[in-house]
Amino acid sequence: MAGHSSSGMGSSSASSTPTRSDSTMPSIDNDTIGCVGVGTQNPSLALPPKPKKSEQTSMVWEHFTKVEGGDPEDPKSQCNYCKKLFSCHSKRLGTSSMLTHLKNTCKKYSSKFDKSQSKLSFEVKREGQMAMGEGTVGNLVITKYNAGKIREAIAKMIIKDELPFRFVEGEGFRDFMNIVEPRFSIPSRYTVMKDCIKLFLSEKEKLRAMFMTTGVRVCLTTDTWTSVQNLNYMVITSHFIDSDWNLHKRIINFCLIPNHKADTIGEKILSCMLEWGIRNIFTITVDNASTNDAALEFVKRRTGNKEGAILESRFMHIRCCAHILNLIVTDGLKEVDDSIVRVRSAVKYVKSSPARFEKFKGCIEREQISFKGLLCLDVSTRWNSTFLMLEGAEKCQSAFQLMEEFDKNFKSALNEEKNEKEGLGPPTCVDWNRIRIFLKFLKLFYDATMRLSGSLYCTSNMYFQEVCGIQMHLQEYINSDDFVLSSMAERMMMKYNKYWGDLENNDKVNLMMFVAVVLDPRTKLESLEYWFKDVLGDKKCEEMVKKLKSCLNKLYDHYNVGQSSSQVQHGSELLQGSSMKIEETESANFYFMNR
Repeated sequence: MAGHSSSGMGSSSASSTPTRSDSTMPSIDNDTIGCVGVGTQNPSLALPPKPKKSEQTSMVWEHFTKVEGGDPEDPKSQCNYCKKLFSCHSKRLGTSSMLTHLKNTCKKYSSKFDKSQSKLSFEVKREGQMAMGEGTVGNLVITKYNAGKIREAIAKMIIKDELPFRFVEGEGFRDFMNIVEPRFSIPSRYTVMKDCIKLFLSEKEKLRAMFMTTGVRVCLTTDTWTSVQNLNYMVITSHFIDSDWNLHKRIINFCLIPNHKADTIGEKILSCMLEWGIRNIFTITVDNASTNDAALEFVKRRTGNKEGAILESRFMHIRCCAHILNLIVTDGLKEVDDSIVRVRSAVKYVKSSPARFEKFKGCIEREQISFKGLLCLDVSTRWNSTFLMLEGAEKCQSAFQLMEEFDKNFKSALNEEKNEKEGLGPPTCVDWNRIRIFLKFLKLFYDATMRLSGSLYCTSNMYFQEVCGIQMHLQEYINSDDFVLSSMAERMMMKYNKYWGDLENNDKVNLMMFVAVVLDPRTKLESLEYWFKDVLGDKKCEEMVKKLKSCLNKLYDHYNVGQSSSQVQHGSELLQGSSMKIEETESANFYFMNR
């Protein structure tokens, strides 16, 4: 064993190497070792080279085959489905054209996928459901790929979000859709425009069919105006209640008109009714322009004898309550108080440059004011903007006072400013106290306007309470010791009496507004009698109640005619065997009024 070990660890001659067959071990001479160098293997002993990775890494090669024996400078590939040839040079062209062919143009490839195959997905929660506190993940529903539904959804998105048609051609939207649904071919802006028009026509036909088949009674509102380009526009909006007692608001006309004459407005309303198949008009609400009065008389003459008219359309004309409130407040603010002028000048100075506004924001932070809104200047034609300006400025009173200390130009600029009243200077503590009084006064009208301007809920039953409440507050401010407030309230009361004063003989007040109060289960006729006594006095109250009862009885008779025996019997059951006195027929009136 020892001898064997020593011979194995001796000299490095060839005789000491293990004896192996020449066929299995190649001979290596010293020259070869010297040429290769230390640590380098003989090429004849190196491992075989690693196979190169295939260049066909794109998914398109699962659907395309390279054409063998072609021009190396212009290789071709063939679609496995439609056998169409494409150039596929790896450096000059790539696989984009083949991918586009698979997604958009190869019909045989698209037919291999069953687009009607159902898939499970989570139901999308609507905004209303999210607000109700329900979970963000909906129930599992079965969905199918439908390119038509996707195009319709895109058209609805363009309309609801008021997006330009070219939005679908944006790079970001296309990237998004390629990830969401690669099979969908994104339409051009011209196609989206056509889809929007198609969607409008489809919805119009559905709404028109509903008007014609159900005979639902519709209330219209309309307005006209002139743009800065001296173009005359007119809009007509319909309000109606469907068979499920849901209130709807739909704009059914928005068009150019040649002028603001009464006949033009009246003809446009009648043609719109004919176009949409509207037969039953209940009321038409307009502002207080004299041309609208004549236009409504024109419509009454043309529709008074038709079957769908209520009492020969005598109660069709409704004057916009929010517009009357605007006239009342605007008339009262004609002589603007000095305190309002000073606050307006201070807001104007702060918003006149970004540097001043940044300095003012610094004052807000130093005073730790939690007001998150932005200051706004008022507009002369919108009194509510004056209210919003004063409301925002009053919350930042301490910031304005700090601005006066740190900004040397603040006081001098307001003293030199040429406004309605020159050089009044910055607002003082007395001015801010007066602003709070004005805010309390104007907030009554602002809140009433917001409540009466709602379009997603009924407002006719709120009309009388709001009108009476405004009258009581105006009378309270007229008796105020503050001369400015008293004179302002007196001017407003004069405008109030023009439209809502002397309810008994005022033809500007529609009796339907009182009928709505009677049909409200929370008020009834007794509530109106109470208000009439307070507003008109005992004698005029009796006459007004008698007039209202006569109107309600006529309405009952109108809806009773033509009803089936079962409907009349149902109405009689609502009366519960009582006599035909109006106090006892309010529930029956409510039933027939909404048929």
